Amino acid sequence: MTDWRTLDLSPGRRSLIEASAGTGKTWTIGVLYLRLLLEFDELGYAEMTPRRIVVTTFTDAGAQELSARLRQRLQDALRRAEGLMPDETGGVGADEAWLDSRWSCPEKKSRDRQRLAQALAEFDMAPIGTLHGLCQRILSEHPFAAGTLLKGGELCSDSGLKAEVAQDLYRRLTQSGPDADDQDVLAALAADMKIKPGSIKDSLSKVLMPGSRIPCLTGMEIRAVLPDAWAGRLEVLAGQDLYNKECALRRNWLKLAALIRHDFTVQPKFHDMPNRVFDEVLSRAKALTGVKAAARTSQDLIEAAEFSVAVAESGILEELREYPKHFFWHRVATWAQEQIKIRLAARNQRSFDALLTDVHAALQGEEGLALADALHAAWPVALVDEFQDTDGVQYGILDAVYRDGNRQVRGHLAMIGDPKQAIYRFRGGDIRAYERAAAQACAENKLQLATNQRSTTRYVEAMNAWYALCGEILSTDAGHGIRYHRVEASGRHDGKAYAIDREPCDKPLVFHWDANDEVPGTRRVGEALACCARQIAAMLASGRHTLSGSPVQPSDIAVLLPNNNHVTKLQRLLRNSGVPCVGMS
Repeated sequence: MTDWRTLDLSPGRRSLIEASAGTGKTWTIGVLYLRLLLEFDELGYAEMTPRRIVVTTFTDAGAQELSARLRQRLQDALRRAEGLMPDETGGVGADEAWLDSRWSCPEKKSRDRQRLAQALAEFDMAPIGTLHGLCQRILSEHPFAAGTLLKGGELCSDSGLKAEVAQDLYRRLTQSGPDADDQDVLAALAADMKIKPGSIKDSLSKVLMPGSRIPCLTGMEIRAVLPDAWAGRLEVLAGQDLYNKECALRRNWLKLAALIRHDFTVQPKFHDMPNRVFDEVLSRAKALTGVKAAARTSQDLIEAAEFSVAVAESGILEELREYPKHFFWHRVATWAQEQIKIRLAARNQRSFDALLTDVHAALQGEEGLALADALHAAWPVALVDEFQDTDGVQYGILDAVYRDGNRQVRGHLAMIGDPKQAIYRFRGGDIRAYERAAAQACAENKLQLATNQRSTTRYVEAMNAWYALCGEILSTDAGHGIRYHRVEASGRHDGKAYAIDREPCDKPLVFHWDANDEVPGTRRVGEALACCARQIAAMLASGRHTLSGSPVQPSDIAVLLPNNNHVTKLQRLLRNSGVPCVGMS
């Protein structure tokens, strides 16, 4: 069975460590880091020091914490090698037991002591940070290979720049349009979609995320399914005396002919786009319902029916219903990207998103091989924490560095994260990018961290029971392979459990359900918030609720809500009840 001790970290491979919350992800990164520094020659590397191991995570604060934890692990290991660790009172940990076993050989212990001392001496040069920080380092240290010698400048906030462009976009849409050729069309679409300043800002931020792609059909793609020639053929057929009086197929062939004649690339909105009943009529066209019996052998009718079914099954009709929205955001995104480039150049600035896209572009094609080779030579191993939050561009950077000119995997890329978080795209993570990356880690080089170190046994069992009852699929999209996996509990915190009247809580997961569907939504939200405030106030006032034997304090309680408006309302209710609280968006 694969665990952190046996996970193959040798070059020419990729590994995937999947971890749920509280299962020891950071601890595992630490022991893998330690293994690389001590076992590098056994694994097949010529040398390994902290400066040759890239460690990335999502935020600067997370990177600082991870760096401190890695340094502490090296310090503890060195102290243990020098016999300076205090007597164990809580037993020997798995990592300490591994070191003791390894150091049963005096020669290996002496060599490891030297390696640990050297690692600590150069730890300050270790590339530990965010992917954005890593890209900034790449551009500054490899300007010629990255083609960015003259593209320096100070870093600026993406959010501020996007907000500025969004404000300008809204003004142009309501006054003169972002593009002379498109101004009337885009302004009309914006009015039709009831675009507001706030939605422009939020939506523009999403469509401008690195790796984002707006699916917008081209004229060639539309004509491949709806050839021009069929418009005339359908009109001729519809004009013949081949049908009963109420034949739906005849009417819908005329609608289909009009749809074919419409040029969506010039006028994205069809004035009378048929509804889904139209799709159903076309999908059943081979039945020739409403066609006179004598005409049913007509080859032209049969071919038209087959064409109709092919159109209905192609999905093009649904795509054309979404086309105005896709057309709008595709054109807007193109304009906004160009505006951002112009403004950054004029101000001699670079955005954080540009760090990613510039490095990604520099690594593409034959020209990018020299840069990829240089980066791999400097950093033969990468440990990527919070991997579920990477998007296609970020993964493309990592993938390019850890492949050679023949597209063969090289070095070692270890991907660590919680795939369950990737489905929500809280921070731009791309579930498809995660699945592509996961597929490239061979089955025997995947590690599942399945023991929760943070929660009590009863709470873990309650969560397992909940998913056993509701199913393991984690979103409405059942097409992805991300599922809930049963987690075991370490039991480390059972003695510090939440208790009521000094008895451990026997129902750690409780759902409150209001079965009255007649209550309006706004009123239901208000009642739920009021109930929550009353329950918290009563819990704190009673003195019956304890954690580790001490009364529960306001700082022990967290409430997650859908939006900031709910947070504000609950804050007001709690403060009116005398409960101190803070809100975080």
